[in-house]
Amino acid sequence: MKKILSLLFSFVLLGLVGCASTASQKPTVITESQQIKKTIIEKVPNINPDWIAKTSFIKDGKRFVVGFAEGFTNLQASRTAAGTFAKTRFAQQIKDTFTAETASAIESGLYSDDTGGYVREVFYSSIDKLQVDGIMLEENYSEQIQEQDGSSNKIYWRSYCLASIPEAKYKEVVARAFDETENQIKKEKQAKQNESAKQLVEKLKEKFDNN
Repeated sequence: MKKILSLLFSFVLLGLVGCASTASQKPTVITESQQIKKTIIEKVPNINPDWIAKTSFIKDGKRFVVGFAEGFTNLQASRTAAGTFAKTRFAQQIKDTFTAETASAIESGLYSDDTGGYVREVFYSSIDKLQVDGIMLEENYSEQIQEQDGSSNKIYWRSYCLASIPEAKYKEVVARAFDETENQIKKEKQAKQNESAKQLVEKLKEKFDNN
């Protein structure tokens, strides 16, 4: 009888401990962060141009790029920043194309990573030294944005700028960059890498000429 009572007491004690343990655990509450709400409250001009959805395109013998800037409370400052960014995109576009073509050449197995990296570094330096002339800022489009994040509220401008350069002028910049790259590589003392680098530059030059 004592054993039975002792056993019952143990079960009751375990039950009480279990209840106490369960009662002490608080439920985990998962809260979702407040979503930021953005509303366009004004457009200048009041028509969405089709070019704002593009990054670049060629039309009527011109190469176009789109610059972008946001966060400025002043409209003119926003447009100036977008225009400045647009001007840099021509040189960046040349670099991006060069990088993609260099990667393709390395993947073919004909050129090493070291040669590709060296040629890319020299070409980038050549582009940075050049001044891209003939850029025209064609159009602007701006949106005044109201941004609400919980109790926080701010208003700023988001601007787009369409810039162009004659395609002939663009190719002239590319040609000058390649000429500068070749001249720099010729100064290298390591004959083996120099020869491989010159061959890669010639191959990339042909790719650009065919684009």
